[in-house]
Amino acid sequence: MAGREKMEAPEHEVIPIVDSDSEKDVVEAIMQRHLEERRKEIYTTTSRVRSCRYIDKVPENLKGMYPKASEPEIVSIGPYHRGNDKLLQCEDYKWYYLDSLVNRSVRKEVGLPKYVDAMKKLEMDTRNCYRESIPMSSTDFVQMMVLDGCFVIEVLRRICPSEDAVIHRNDPFLSKPWLITILFRDLLKLENQLPFFVLQNLFELSKVVSRVDGDPLPLLALKFFHIAFPRPHGVLKKLDKIVSAQHLLDLFHQSFVSLTEQRPCRYYPTSDQSIQCLTQLRSSGIKFQSEKADSFLAIDFQKGILRNGILKIPPITINEFAVTAFLNCIAFEQSNRPFEFTHFTAYVAFMSRLIISARDVAFLCGDNIMTNFYQNDQYIVDVFQKLGENVVFDVKQCYLSKQFEEVEAYYGSHYAFLMRKYFGNPWLPIKILLAFILLTFAGLQTMFGMLSYINPQH
Repeated sequence: MAGREKMEAPEHEVIPIVDSDSEKDVVEAIMQRHLEERRKEIYTTTSRVRSCRYIDKVPENLKGMYPKASEPEIVSIGPYHRGNDKLLQCEDYKWYYLDSLVNRSVRKEVGLPKYVDAMKKLEMDTRNCYRESIPMSSTDFVQMMVLDGCFVIEVLRRICPSEDAVIHRNDPFLSKPWLITILFRDLLKLENQLPFFVLQNLFELSKVVSRVDGDPLPLLALKFFHIAFPRPHGVLKKLDKIVSAQHLLDLFHQSFVSLTEQRPCRYYPTSDQSIQCLTQLRSSGIKFQSEKADSFLAIDFQKGILRNGILKIPPITINEFAVTAFLNCIAFEQSNRPFEFTHFTAYVAFMSRLIISARDVAFLCGDNIMTNFYQNDQYIVDVFQKLGENVVFDVKQCYLSKQFEEVEAYYGSHYAFLMRKYFGNPWLPIKILLAFILLTFAGLQTMFGMLSYINPQH
């Protein structure tokens, strides 16, 4: 009993009960304000998605593989890499190009204030195009839009001159060819983009001569990338239907996807591997053929006359620009999911299954399907394997689902099995031929022996 008396009662915090109307009103007001803030945030996010697909950053799993293919090397365009010490050298070139562009525009009574005013009106729309909030003042952000946008416009005009462009022989930037090669890659990178409507607005303001036959901005940009990634003659003329894009990377992406036939098919693979590597497919009787096409994405599979299969793949050159294009187009497709046109992702996934060894690359080069700029077959294997392992890919619904299905069906056929078993060994046909010759000689010898026995010589 004494012990119990010494025990002190536990202390409890007293929580007041809301029982007055005024306190209820406070709670309701707080919750109502929170709901309104959430609705406003959802509305803002929805309007941003409708107005422009996000300009996102490259996912870490892709960036870690090839940092050089995802981050700008010499010039920063847009806010993501602005102020990077490694890219400050190119800032002088931007001011040089801006001065040249403004001086020409004065003839049309369009001075620097009009460029600034035009970009100021587009500031909020431009900010909303980036996935992340941009911690820049309005002054700095507008200056970036004008400076970076005019730099891109001047680069396009000087490298792909048209009638309303002025050619400068003493250009401090273009006089260094090695910089131009890197510039092709930098202007394609996802993290190095300005919204296309910013470029279009500056492009229209900076026109010195208003000719109806001048190249529009989309065609001018495609001509620019055509230098680094050549395509069959006449392809650019077929791309007039591309009248709008989110940015330069989206324009480049559309120019290939729009020329690739979509063959919808509900494909259900029988295994995780889906299709076998090139060496195994060759031993099964599939021939690989280089096929000219408007887009390197246009892979096709056809049945041959002798029941064998023919996989037609447009030729492609694998170099630093191609790797940059693959990585950034895949990042663009992955960052805007759900996205209907994931063609680059599907292409890389398809090729990563075909190419698993240096021998597979050697076969593709021998068939004039692939040109290896690196002169290292294993490097090409690593590129496709690393990219293929780090993409979100639905083989059942991609644009190549029909080809996946047809190749797998052929590989599982009795004809392909017989080809692998009896003709997969390159020495087997020679052995069969020698056996046939030996049997023929043995038969002839037997026949002559019988004839000599029936009709003996006298």
